[in-house]
Amino acid sequence: METLEGARARFNFEGLARETRLLVRNLNAAIDRTFYPVAEGATSNLRHRPIGIGVQGLADVFLMMHLPYTHPISRAINRDIFEQIYYSALEESNALAKERGSYESFAGSPASKGLLQMDLWEAHGHAPDPSLAPSMPLDWKGLRERIAAHGLRNSLLTAPMPTASTAQILGNSEMTEPHVSHVFLKKTLSGEFVECNPLLIKRLEKLSLWTPQLRERLLRDRGSVQAMSEIPAKVREVFQTVWEMGQKAVIQMAADRGRFVDQSQSLNLHCDDESKMSSMHFHVWKLGLKGSYYRRSRPAAHPLVPPAERGCESCSA
Repeated sequence: METLEGARARFNFEGLARETRLLVRNLNAAIDRTFYPVAEGATSNLRHRPIGIGVQGLADVFLMMHLPYTHPISRAINRDIFEQIYYSALEESNALAKERGSYESFAGSPASKGLLQMDLWEAHGHAPDPSLAPSMPLDWKGLRERIAAHGLRNSLLTAPMPTASTAQILGNSEMTEPHVSHVFLKKTLSGEFVECNPLLIKRLEKLSLWTPQLRERLLRDRGSVQAMSEIPAKVREVFQTVWEMGQKAVIQMAADRGRFVDQSQSLNLHCDDESKMSSMHFHVWKLGLKGSYYRRSRPAAHPLVPPAERGCESCSA
C-alpha cells in the first residue's frame, strides 16, 4: 500500500526547486527588459517587481503516481508541491536581493517584518488543517533570517493562473484542475481531432484492455471509465473525472495550497445541480479563498458520441 513517505520519495522535489529558482531569475529579468505601454505600468513594476509563478498538470502528477485526485496522500503531496514552490521562489528572490538589492518598497512590507504568506493566512484565522501530514523538512527559520538580512527582490511570487491554451498545446491537464473527461475534441486550423488521455491509454495497454470495443464505450460514456467493470476498481478510482468526485474535496485542496499562494489562484467549480451552488460558494468563502473563477456544467449533448450504426467507411454512405 502506498504511503506518504513513499509518494514523497517518488516525486522529484529537487527538480521542482531547481526549475522554480530558474523561473524566478528569468521572470525577474523580464521585468527589466519588457516593453511597458504606459509609464505608470513601468513605474509600478520596477518599484514592486511582482512575478507570478503558476503550474499545470497537477492532475497528471497524481495519475502518474497511481493516486486518486482526492486521496489523502494526493492532498498532502498537493500541499508539499506548493510549499516547495513558494520556499524555492523566496530563496531565489532573496539571493537576487543579496546580489542587486531588495525591491524598492520592501521596507515596511509584511515580509520585512518577518511575515510570509503562511503567517498572513493563519493571522486571518486559517490555521493549518490537523488532518494534513507534517510539512516538508524545509529550513524556514534560516530562510526568514536571510530575508531579514537581505530582503527580497520581488514583492509577489506565486499565482496559479488558468492554463487552458498552453495545457492543450503541451498535452497536460489544466492548471490544478482534475480531468473533466478522458476523451475530448480538439479543434485546430487543420480540422477536428478526437484525443484521449495518454496516461489512461498507457495504463489500459499495460492491462491489455485498450480494445476497439472499449474505445467506443469510452466515447459513449463521455470520457468516463466508471461503468467499465472489466477495468480494475483501483484503476477506475484513479481515473475519476471531476464529475465523479466531491467538489468539497477539490475546494479543500485549493485551501491547502492557499497558504503558499501570495497572489491568487484560479478555481473552477464543476456542478450540474444548481441547488448546490450556494453551499459551494459559502464553503469557498469559509476556507478563506477569494472565490471561484468559472462554474462549469456538462452540456446536454456530447459531440463525440458515435452513431448507433456504421455505414460504408469508404464513401460515408
